[in-house]
Amino acid sequence: MRKFIIILLAFLGAGFVYLSFGEIESILQTIRRGNLWFILLALLIESGWIVVAGATVLALYRILGLEETLYRLSLLFTAGNFISTVMPSAGMGAVAVFISEANRRGQPTGKVTIASMLYIFLDYIAFLCVLALGLIVLFRRNHLDGAELTASGIMFSIAALLGFLFYLGSKSEDRLGNALTRIARLLNRLARPFIHRQYLSESTMREYARELATDLQTLPQNYRKFLKPMLFALLNKAMLMCVMAAIFLAFQVPFSAGTIIGGFSIAYLFLVISPTPAGIGIVEGIMPLVLSSLNVPWSQAIIVTLAYRGAEAQMPGYRHEWLAAREAGVAGAFHAVPIGFEGNARVERVRLVRTDAQKKPIAGSEFTLDAQLVLIAIGQSTLGQMLSGLSGIGVQNGSVVTDDVGATGRKGWFAGGDCRNGGKEVVNAAAEGKAAAQAIHRHLGGKDA
Repeated sequence: MRKFIIILLAFLGAGFVYLSFGEIESILQTIRRGNLWFILLALLIESGWIVVAGATVLALYRILGLEETLYRLSLLFTAGNFISTVMPSAGMGAVAVFISEANRRGQPTGKVTIASMLYIFLDYIAFLCVLALGLIVLFRRNHLDGAELTASGIMFSIAALLGFLFYLGSKSEDRLGNALTRIARLLNRLARPFIHRQYLSESTMREYARELATDLQTLPQNYRKFLKPMLFALLNKAMLMCVMAAIFLAFQVPFSAGTIIGGFSIAYLFLVISPTPAGIGIVEGIMPLVLSSLNVPWSQAIIVTLAYRGAEAQMPGYRHEWLAAREAGVAGAFHAVPIGFEGNARVERVRLVRTDAQKKPIAGSEFTLDAQLVLIAIGQSTLGQMLSGLSGIGVQNGSVVTDDVGATGRKGWFAGGDCRNGGKEVVNAAAEGKAAAQAIHRHLGGKDA
């Protein structure tokens, strides 16, 4: 079973890196546009965050009478953080790393489990403090919706459940055993349709509860000893917010304390409460909305903006393609037409003007969007007027008139693809090209066209 888990994690890690590899070039290009010194500052703070996390675990180890070095615990935290990244588990996946190391080095697994679970509990408590401030910021700005409240409720419930289990274990072995047995029974009921067997053994859970309760009852009753790891946990969150602020400074994005607290709290919330590894697809989609609601300019809160002169429903193209782009974080600036570009040696801004219901520009409604790259969608059409001047070539509604095999009324002239069908799929163009090629072959061979 252990080998299977290791192989599974290896595949998940490889898959995570592979899926992210395609974004590396885009990420590097984005980094080049930022201030290198602020980016290096963010990396330095991130490194300090790992050390502070290791110090938090070290403080809990010493409370439980365990000896370990800050260096090793920082490495274990980094490994556990990677496990939690590729395998969503609300932070519980990292516990397995500490338990595995304890088994390898002959340390008491019960105490190591309690230390790692206490770390998660304190981390959740520290984050809930930040989250409360973030929700207040969003509420005051009228941008608090059901998704954030639901995820916050789940987060609070997980923290409350952990605290409740710690309380039961410190008071009674039997109560903790009964609670863990009920949890095991519920998980078995949920997993039975998929694995057709017991996922967790209730007898094992009772034995595990006995070991945990014994170690929990050795915890000091003086809760002041937990003040140090709690302060470390709060410092941990403060450092992550400093990383976010450094990135904002690197790209010259205006922000306030409320922007940092609100943006970080929602991003971290959906990083933990997410069905996808590291909140992929969830955090990217919600962060632009949150940042723009916190008065960060929309063009700086997102990466891609699509401008269209009409309403969203009037936009040509396939609906499902636009929906997929929107889910990936692309924003739409509708009823807006580009009228110019600004910048020094390269484009830095796009000037646009608002349009009315008839897609006509509205005087005095100009605005700008910051931009590093602009792609212009100008559309396409056939040069019908040019072709219509040739004898034998018929043009109808802008498309060349041909027979079924692509032959025009002018001998030896054939057409296919968009100029014939007005614009369809690539497969249509390929099919028409094949039919025309066969007709050309017959024509050149002296057979009928």
